[in-house]
Amino acid sequence: MIQNNWCQGEIYNISGRQGFYSYYWLFEKTTFQIKFTNDSEIIYSQFGNILRTEKIIDKKNKTIIMTNLEQIKHLKWEGEYGINNVQTGKWIAFWKGKQLDVGGEYNENGLKIGKWIELFENYWEYSPVTYIGEYQDGNKQGIWDTFYEKQKIGGGTYQNGNKIGNWIDLYENYYCSCKVTYTGEYQNNNKIGRWDTIYQNRIIGSTNYDQNGVKNGKGIELNENFYYCCQVVYIGEYKNNIKIGRWDTIYLENNIIIGGGNYDNNGLKEGEWVDLHDGYNIYYKQIQSGTYKNGIRQGTFIESFLT
Repeated sequence: MIQNNWCQGEIYNISGRQGFYSYYWLFEKTTFQIKFTNDSEIIYSQFGNILRTEKIIDKKNKTIIMTNLEQIKHLKWEGEYGINNVQTGKWIAFWKGKQLDVGGEYNENGLKIGKWIELFENYWEYSPVTYIGEYQDGNKQGIWDTFYEKQKIGGGTYQNGNKIGNWIDLYENYYCSCKVTYTGEYQNNNKIGRWDTIYQNRIIGSTNYDQNGVKNGKGIELNENFYYCCQVVYIGEYKNNIKIGRWDTIYLENNIIIGGGNYDNNGLKEGEWVDLHDGYNIYYKQIQSGTYKNGIRQGTFIESFLT
């Protein structure tokens, strides 16, 4: 979800994420439209079809815009509004019309208080992940645990709404076919030191952060379509959050290099590169080889398949 100030009649094209079943599980990017109307409504639509219409009650605060298509279609929160149209009392959530065991209380000022069970940012059928913990005057406080169904898979400690100490975070697209977590330390809500990326109960790489939460030194990134049929990661070096030097593309199942190239000091691809096709997976091992200059492809890129 993202936040935006309410603007009448304005239209946004926003990339969202949608889960679906094809030959294999995959979380895919898609685009859809969001329109803020003169009747104080948000209309979500795609391919000319209206997916959801939502009334804007509280215009004073930033409007939360949903970017997960599964949630746009199936998630609904219910509760009461008090003075000045702020949320108050008990609020609960429904998925496809069925009540979920999530929610909590707002005080008369619209601030969350007491115990809450919240949904994972990319919650859907195959990512039934929740966060459980306490609020004090709208701020998360103390220990918060992360659960996949009834199994604890992560969490850590908040102090006045900021993460502190040791944490286990989830990959943003965590779901049944992509159970990736990150472990490391927070200081005033900034990641510091070494953070390990864990998949199938083993460390597949690490990223280093300085005292300001900036990536420096060794780093790892997941392919944006990472899941059990596309166990692809990128490993290299960061300098002030910018990729520099050699970055290798590695397939984890057999730990071999299948692509990569060099970044210049501005984080732009330079020279000879081997990229992966957008749909790369164990059944479709297509790569593209060619040259970059200042981050822009030059000439023809040759397509081929790995054996």
